[in-house]
Amino acid sequence: MERQRGSNSFGGLITALALVPPLMLAFLVAHYVVDVPYFDQWAFSAIGVYFRTGGQELGPLFAQHNEARMLFPSLVNLASEFLSSGDVRACAAAAMLLAGLSLFNIHRLTALTLPDSVSSRRVITLLASAMIFSPVQWENWLWGNQIALFFPAACLTTAICAASSELRFGVKLGVCAALAFVATYSFPNGMLCWVVLLPVLVSQPAGTRGRVMAAASWLAAAGGSIWLYFQGFQATAGHATWAESLAKPLILVFSFMGFLGAPLASGGEIWLYRSGRLISLALLGLLAVACLALMAGRSRIAWRRASGWLALCAFVVGSAGVTALGRSTMSSVFLHDSRYTSFSIYLVIGLAGLLAVVRAEWPEPGGRATMPVAVVVCLAVLGLHVSAAVQSVPAMAQWRTARLQSKACLAMINLGASPCAVTKLGPAYSQVLTTANALNDLGLLHPPLLRGALLPAERMAATTLDAAAGKLAALRRLPDGSWIASGYAVLPGRKEPADGVVIAYEDGRGARQIVALADTPMWTSQWVQWFVLPEEATSVRAYAYDALEGRLYPLNPATGVAGRETSPLRFGEETSGTLDRLARGFVNFADPREPMMAFGWAFLRREAKVPDAILMTCDGDQKIAGSGEIHMPRPDVVRALGNDPRALHSGFGALIDGRRLPAGGCMLRAWAYDAAGHTAQPLQHTIDSRQLTAR
Repeated sequence: MERQRGSNSFGGLITALALVPPLMLAFLVAHYVVDVPYFDQWAFSAIGVYFRTGGQELGPLFAQHNEARMLFPSLVNLASEFLSSGDVRACAAAAMLLAGLSLFNIHRLTALTLPDSVSSRRVITLLASAMIFSPVQWENWLWGNQIALFFPAACLTTAICAASSELRFGVKLGVCAALAFVATYSFPNGMLCWVVLLPVLVSQPAGTRGRVMAAASWLAAAGGSIWLYFQGFQATAGHATWAESLAKPLILVFSFMGFLGAPLASGGEIWLYRSGRLISLALLGLLAVACLALMAGRSRIAWRRASGWLALCAFVVGSAGVTALGRSTMSSVFLHDSRYTSFSIYLVIGLAGLLAVVRAEWPEPGGRATMPVAVVVCLAVLGLHVSAAVQSVPAMAQWRTARLQSKACLAMINLGASPCAVTKLGPAYSQVLTTANALNDLGLLHPPLLRGALLPAERMAATTLDAAAGKLAALRRLPDGSWIASGYAVLPGRKEPADGVVIAYEDGRGARQIVALADTPMWTSQWVQWFVLPEEATSVRAYAYDALEGRLYPLNPATGVAGRETSPLRFGEETSGTLDRLARGFVNFADPREPMMAFGWAFLRREAKVPDAILMTCDGDQKIAGSGEIHMPRPDVVRALGNDPRALHSGFGALIDGRRLPAGGCMLRAWAYDAAGHTAQPLQHTIDSRQLTAR
C-alpha cells in the first residue's frame, strides 16, 4: 500500500511538471509577441483584405508562397484575424493550440504503445511537453505566419494515433489520408506524411489482400494530392536546386546535422553549431541502436508498437534532408534557425518512445539493467534542452524590440520610403504599402497609420521628456547641405528605448512637418539619423515614439537651423565592412515603386562596435545620396571576426535617394558613420548606380 501511494505521488508530480512548460511559454509569448505583420505575414494579411473587401475566388488560398501552398494555415489565419479584429497575436494562440494537440497525441500514443509501463508513459509525456512548449521555437511562437510549421506535426501525430487505435481499418485509412492531405497543403514537408504513414498502416492487423488494397489506395491518394500540388508550381528564385546542393556535399552534411541537433544546442556562436552537429550524431546513433535492437528481437508486436515512433523519427530525418537540399547553399548555419526546431524536436520525442518500446520488449533482467542508462540519457537531454531554452529567451526579447520598431516604421509608412520599410516590414515595399493602407481603412491596425507628414496634434503627449530620458544632443549641417542629428530617447511609461524617433522641422508659419524616422538600435536608447531639410525649415525637433500607444513625446531642445555653421565630416581610409549588393527591394528589380536599397555589413574594428549609421555617397564626392540603419543579424560576420558577439547585428540596409544621384550615374560607396568622432570609414566595394535602371 505504501509503495502504491508513493508511486501515485511520483506520478502526480510528473503530471504537474508536464504542465509547467505550457504555462511558462504562455507567459513568455504573451509578454513578447507584438501585433504587427512582418515579412511573410503580409501575404496572409493581403488574403484577409481580399476576402474582407468582397473577394470570392478561392485561388489566393491555394496560391504558392515560396515552396508552399498554405491552404489550411491561411484558413486558420483568416479565422484568427476575424475573431480578433485583425490582431495577428491571435495566430500565436492558435499555434499553441496546435502544439497542445501534438502533445495530447504523444500522450495518447504512449498509452497505445506502452500499456504496461506507466512510468515510461509519464516520463515521455514530460519530455514531450518540455520539447514542444519550448522557447527554442521562439520565432514560430512570435511570428504569426509561422503557424504553418505546427500543422505537419499535429497532423502526423493525430494520424499515428488513429492508425494505432482500435478503429476499423478502412476508417483508419480514410482519417490518415485526410490528415496527410492537410499536412501537404500546410507546409512542403507535410508531403512526407504520405511516406512515413504507409508502413504504420501496413503494420496494423489486416489480411494480406487488405494490406495490398490499402497500399494501392494510399499511393493513389498520395499521387493525386502531390500532382495537384505541383500544378502551376514555380521554382523559388534565390533558392538552391538539389543539384547545386549535392555539388557541395560537406555543406549539405553540416546543414543536415545542424537541423537535427538544433533543439539541444547552446553556447557561443561557434560552439553552438559544433555542438549541434555532435548532438545530431548522438541522436542518429541512438536511432540506429534502437532499430538494430528491434531487428534482433524479431517481434511483430514490438514492430507494430514501434511503427508510430519510427514514423515520427523518419519524418524529422526526411525533413532535415529535404530542407538541407533546398537551403544549404545559403549557409550551413541557416538550418540551426529556430524556425526548423518545430520539426527537429520530434526526433528526441520519437527516440524516447522508440527506446521505451525496445526496453519493454527486452527480457529481464536486461530490461532492469537499462534503467540507469535511460535515466542518464533523459537527464542529459533535458539538461541540454533547458540550456538551449534559456539561451532562447533573450532572443525573444530582441524579437519584441525589433517588432516594436517595425510597428513604429509601419505607422510612418505613408510618409515615404525608409530603410526600415524594407528591412523591418517586408521586402516588397509597394505590396506592404498597399496592404497596410487597406488594413488601416478596415480599422484593423492599432494604432492607425499617419496619413501625412504634418505632425498630428492628437498623437502628441502632454509632457516633454526631461533631459535624463531623451534629448536631441547634436545637430550637424554637412557640406552638401544635408543634416545629421543624434541623441537618445527612453519612453517614460515603459522605461524602454523609444521604438523610433521622429525628426520634424518647423517652418516660418509654425507648421511642423515630419522629415525622417530614426531607428533606435537593439538594447540602446542612442539614435542617429541623416536627412535633408527644405529651405523653409527654421528649427528641428525630435520626438520619441511609443508604437504601442501611438504617442509622440517631444525631446528638448527644439534646435534652430538658420545660420548654422557647416560641420565637415571626416572621411577616413580604413575599411570597416563590405557593400554586399544593391537592389530595388529584395525581389522585383524592375518595379519603380520599390525603394533603391543597398545591403551589406559594417563593424568598426578599432572601436569594437557597429557604427551608428551608414551613409551612401557618389564617386569621390562628399555629397550624401542616402543612409541606412544597422540592426540585421550577420552570424557570418561574427565568425569572420573571430567569434566576436558584438558584430552580430552588423548587417545594414541603406536607402538611396534617386533625386540626389547625377543624371549620368555614379559609383556608389557606403561609409560607416561614427557619431562620437563625426567620422566615416569606407566599406569595401562600390556599385554602379546605372545597374539600377539596367535591371
